[in-house]
Order: sequence, then structure tokens, then C-alpha cells
Amino acid sequence: MNKSFIISIMMILTLIAASSIALAIKNIDVECQANGFAFGVAKYALVDSAYQADPESDANYKVSVTGDAQGASWTSSQNYIDGVLKNGQTPALSGGYSGNVAGDISYLTFCGYNHGTRSVSTPVGSQSVTYDGVPEFSLLTLAIAVIGVGLGLAVLRKH
Repeated sequence: MNKSFIISIMMILTLIAASSIALAIKNIDVECQANGFAFGVAKYALVDSAYQADPESDANYKVSVTGDAQGASWTSSQNYIDGVLKNGQTPALSGGYSGNVAGDISYLTFCGYNHGTRSVSTPVGSQSVTYDGVPEFSLLTLAIAVIGVGLGLAVLRKH
């Protein structure tokens, strides 16, 4: 087999693996959908003995979290939370406007179901969109697809 073809395939497989790992760790929508919810609302990680919001968190939900690694209290002053995941696992709580989570916490993810429209922040500003259940793809996934097509075309041109 052609050496460049083998290298191209190895690069594509490496990028796919990296994309899968990045999506599993960072994308709160993917994490919530894997546990039966429609989308992610907010994610709070324990950093230096305080909970800090992930940049992907939806500011319209006004979620706040206090506590430590052994227990956390949370509230949502604006909107209803449908479920809370502890460390990305099966829901720790069924949801509501507030609650407590106990035991060995590194991060909490707050999830929701389809309830009509959802506000989305963009670089241009905020807008309301109807969530229709179509998965969102990350920029990393798009980059992998473009690289894959480019490598595929390069291999085809050589033959």
C-alpha cells in the first residue's frame, strides 16, 4: 500500500478519536443527550474549592452553585431545570428550581427537555431559536471533515 495513504488514514483516525474525546468532555448538549435530555443548560466544575461555570453555560438560566466536593447546593432563579448530572453520570436529581447533590463531586451538569424556544448567545448577540432536536456539531468536527475530504482528494489525485 502507498505510504502516504496509510499516513492519511492514521491521521484521520487520530483526529476522529480526539474529536470524540473533546465532545464527551466539553459539550454539555452531548453529555445531557447521552443521559436522555434534549440539551445542556449549564455546567459547573469545582475549581480551587469553588464552583465555576463552563463557558458553554446558558446565562439565561441564572444557575448558581455553592458547596464543595462532598456536597453542593444549586438554584436556578429564572428557568426550570429538568435534571442534574453528577460527574456526567445518570441524573443525580430530577430537577426543579433548586436542590442538593451529595458525595464526591467534580462537576455538575444541568439539563433540559424541549419546552419550545431556547435563547442562544452568539458572537453577534442573543437570539431565540426553537430547539428541534437536531444535534449540533462542533468546530472540531467540521475541521476533521474538511481535513478528511482534503486528504481523500489528495490520495485520489495521486492515482
